[in-house]
Amino acid sequence: MYYLFEKILYQPLLNLLILTYQTVGFQDLGLAIILVTIFIRLLLYPFSQANLRQQKIIKQIQPELKKIQSQANLRQQKIIKQVQPELKKIQEKYKDNKEKQAKELFSLYKKNKINPFSSFVFIIIQLPILIALYTVLVEGFNNGLGADLYSFISAPDEINHFFLNLINLREPNNIIIGLTVLTQYIQVKLSPSLSGGIQGDNAQEKAKQVEKITSLIMPAITLFFLLNLPSAIAVYWLTTTVFSIIQQLIVNKSK
Repeated sequence: MYYLFEKILYQPLLNLLILTYQTVGFQDLGLAIILVTIFIRLLLYPFSQANLRQQKIIKQIQPELKKIQSQANLRQQKIIKQVQPELKKIQEKYKDNKEKQAKELFSLYKKNKINPFSSFVFIIIQLPILIALYTVLVEGFNNGLGADLYSFISAPDEINHFFLNLINLREPNNIIIGLTVLTQYIQVKLSPSLSGGIQGDNAQEKAKQVEKITSLIMPAITLFFLLNLPSAIAVYWLTTTVFSIIQQLIVNKSK
């Protein structure tokens, strides 16, 4: 398993980073990370774009979703009221389910060409890349590069670990972490609301509470994750988040 990880992700990413560092990266590791991150995001663009467009469509059809959910709940309540005398007899044998509601929802998704699992696919694709980058930056540079470089890429005499000759990428940096947390917050605020399915009394107020909590949780997780990691990881995270913000703005403005 590790052999596949090394050959498919780790080694290509290491070589791409070194090649970028020695050519268009001006021998600045931070700049090389930014350029490689942009390249990776461009490769993943079709997946992320499809995910963002589906989120926008889901937001647009939110009234229909609420209508379906409301109708299903009303039907269920009416049926329960009608069969109340017999309900107790069958409670042990059958459990409440919303099969009809689920069918209606999937029919609506199919009608609007929505894949509800697309966001998970994009996350699954990104996670191994993040792990590979961490392995390159933390282990690859410390263990020597020669054995892992392709024959057409020469090993640099040394790696300049200072971004813009100011920030040591081998250590955590509060400025980079702060910028990353801020951009993460902006990205969450720009994302379509995922709380539109909340029903019941004070639904709108509950939805706002969910959005507020979500907008704080993601930056908090980012902060916790980056506090003890090399700032090189934060530079990657910052770059990919800024890319996501720009992409989200483009999708939000499109018809």
